Amino acid sequence: EPADDPPTADALPAADDAVTAGVGEAADDAVAAGAAVPAPGGSSEAPAGAAGSFPEGATPYDVDSLPSGPIELPQEVAAAAGSGWFSSGPARPDVAQALCTDRDVRRINLGALQPVAAVHPYPLLFSSVAGSHLYGYPSRDSDVDLRGLHLLPAVQVVGLRRGPQTVERTWLHEEVPLDLVTHDAGKFFRLLLRHNGYVLEQLLSPLVVTTGPVHEELVALASLCLTRQHAEHYRTAAQTQWELFSQTGEARHVLATFRILLTGIQLVRDGQLVTHLPTLLETVPGAPAYLAELVEAKAEDEHLGAAGLPEQVGDDVVTLQAELGIAELESPLPEQPGAEGALHDLLVRLRLEGIPTWHL
Repeated sequence: EPADDPPTADALPAADDAVTAGVGEAADDAVAAGAAVPAPGGSSEAPAGAAGSFPEGATPYDVDSLPSGPIELPQEVAAAAGSGWFSSGPARPDVAQALCTDRDVRRINLGALQPVAAVHPYPLLFSSVAGSHLYGYPSRDSDVDLRGLHLLPAVQVVGLRRGPQTVERTWLHEEVPLDLVTHDAGKFFRLLLRHNGYVLEQLLSPLVVTTGPVHEELVALASLCLTRQHAEHYRTAAQTQWELFSQTGEARHVLATFRILLTGIQLVRDGQLVTHLPTLLETVPGAPAYLAELVEAKAEDEHLGAAGLPEQVGDDVVTLQAELGIAELESPLPEQPGAEGALHDLLVRLRLEGIPTWHL
């Protein structure tokens, strides 16, 4: 019989001492050193050089240029979204389609997000939608998680006045809550090499807002970043979400726990990145069928409670944790990534040359 109340903390799997400081599923930099640097509020005007060129001898972008509240984008910013610098589309390069087999992602207006990306204080090498829209269980009142990769100019990397490794901002755009997090190329590349699943998911997200040749080059390198050590990332991230469920009783953390475990199992076992929970419920043996109803129920309420879940939900989490461990032991993936040399060369090229003309 279904339980009247969500399982208590006593019924949950024991906490893992390795749980990272980042408590949200979107805490994609929790395993990396260096705290995120929020961009303080300021003008919503498009920053100088937004087309990707760096004015000689000066810092071209001001971190104060991200909006601090509801914004009305000036006409020149909206126009920039249609230029060659900003291109969008649901299609991904072939390599991404081979690695990331998500389908039926609930629709989101990607074009409407391009002007938002245009006011970022640094040039974006790509941006994409992550979070519940990518994972297949958004609610009517879900925020939009916009993630991406920015490039600091050399003057903000080699000097004493360092630019932000992470730009982070939350605000309302046309009454829709937006959560923007981007990492500088150096940090993003390090996270890829440290088996961070979140940045891998952002890189291969089918919900592309802005893209270009550097994005395509990174996608082509993605398969060389896959290792069996990704199991630890997904194990720890799932434990974090399960602990949040024990604290809040909200269904979204149950869905996140299972999504993370199932994604990790699929990735480590088969070398395929599948982030879409409804797809995972169909393709991964042992995935709890009752989660499909929970996905539909959460669509109406982001903070839906988890009352009525089957009593075995905690046991199912433990079972999938064990399956992830078995997948790790039997994984055909290498122990270490093979993309370090290529990522190093790409980063050096970007630092020395800035945004190359072929990206415009």
